[in-house]
Amino acid sequence: MKELRCKDMKKGCGFVARGRTTQSVMSKTARHAKAAHGIEKMTAAMSRKARAAVHTV
Repeated sequence: MKELRCKDMKKGCGFVARGRTTQSVMSKTARHAKAAHGIEKMTAAMSRKARAAVHTV
């Protein structure tokens, strides 16, 4: 299982994305970023930072 904690990228946010693959976690993270933080599209730099924050649990 893979996991990304939004607080690792944005302080104060308790959202956690979990999935079997990094790609599924990234998809959930992108939807969350848009809905909760108003980020319409993640930049390449944001995607790299998010991928680096994904870890195995």
